[in-house]
Amino acid sequence: MKSDATLRAQSLGAPSHQSLPNTICLNKIDDLPEFLLVEILCRLPCKFVLRCKCVCKSWSTLISQPYFESHRALYLRNNCDNEQVCVVEISFPADGQYFRAELFTISKQSPPGLKPLNFRLSSLLHLDEEPIVVATYNDLILLCDTRRYQRNYYVCNPYTKQWVALPRVPRRRKDVHVGFTCDSDIRCCKVVRILGFKVEPETHPLEVEIFSAETGKWIKSDLVLQGINPSLYYYERIKSRISPVAHNGTLYWMTTGGYLIGLELFNKLNINSTKCHGRFISNPHPVDENLLNEEMVCVCQGCVRLCRLYRGLGRCSLYVWDLKEDDDHEGDGGGSEWCLKKLADLRPIISSLWGSYELLAFDPNDEDILYLWRINWEELFKKDIIMCNIRKLTVIEISQKFSSSCLLRTFPFVLPWWRWPTPFPRY
Repeated sequence: MKSDATLRAQSLGAPSHQSLPNTICLNKIDDLPEFLLVEILCRLPCKFVLRCKCVCKSWSTLISQPYFESHRALYLRNNCDNEQVCVVEISFPADGQYFRAELFTISKQSPPGLKPLNFRLSSLLHLDEEPIVVATYNDLILLCDTRRYQRNYYVCNPYTKQWVALPRVPRRRKDVHVGFTCDSDIRCCKVVRILGFKVEPETHPLEVEIFSAETGKWIKSDLVLQGINPSLYYYERIKSRISPVAHNGTLYWMTTGGYLIGLELFNKLNINSTKCHGRFISNPHPVDENLLNEEMVCVCQGCVRLCRLYRGLGRCSLYVWDLKEDDDHEGDGGGSEWCLKKLADLRPIISSLWGSYELLAFDPNDEDILYLWRINWEELFKKDIIMCNIRKLTVIEISQKFSSSCLLRTFPFVLPWWRWPTPFPRY
């Protein structure tokens, strides 16, 4: 009887581990057993692995096997850090409308600055106008051809130039809140559109539309949130300016009251159910709501992070909480706890600059680096991006000056250097 591990390896197309003689003579690399060749190839950067597929048919077949992909992913997870950056979308006004968007990545290489993507996504997708970024996951970007009344979505990898158009959304709404994530094995992606709360006794479910690559279609569902006082349904609204965050198969949206809505798309309760379950995550104890100036939610060093900037009465304090999740919770609204991570006095930074500020993002790899979007009062309200080290209390201007009418949003992104490109969603 074969073991489960052996059967699983064979089902993935794993090469057999033949025993090697004590004395071997290998004159060329083709003499290597396949399992040793896999060990060598999985250690190469992504672009070199793709080149190796062109060496010969046998190498192309080997690299295309699911076993190679899973083995390389395991190696990278244990030995290589992901090179994560922030993608910045800047929308420039044209004819009074914000539809000319450009994408940049924030580079910390000396000197730090914005690095533009060197191609137009509209050309790749065969669109007349540049699409807007709706959400990101690893090195995949979810795009839409309109800012409002969204119906046409596209998933694109800007480095491999792959893209796919999702089925047209059956219902059109003026404003929706959209998130995008994949499961832990990156075998299935899901896109969620939040339409709003429904007025029903006791439950007040959240009306959502979910696209799954497994079904290839949009399914309308009711998201029943656990762990919330029912009276909050009448007051809470999702913040449209703050992008949703994807982490470990869960999507997080911030509400106007500082709560988080967490939807576990790959929870075992959601596998074959159209009645999804979600959680309402409590608001950390507010310091002083009258002094709250800015807040944001992001992912930094593998944790969901909530940041709040309190200004006024001679103070400028940045509070940072990390979300600690209990793996044993079963969608009952519990299992989540905010832990105060940092409390930084930003007065030395803010006092050296002139203008107003908006929180953009923490650097995904460095918890001390914070990016701000500054409106400079001394230069006709020009806008720029500054990089702050909240531990060393240093500031660097990393972008050119933009018009005060420009809009800006940031998204996390993984540069595909060592990492294998995220498997593309098919349906």
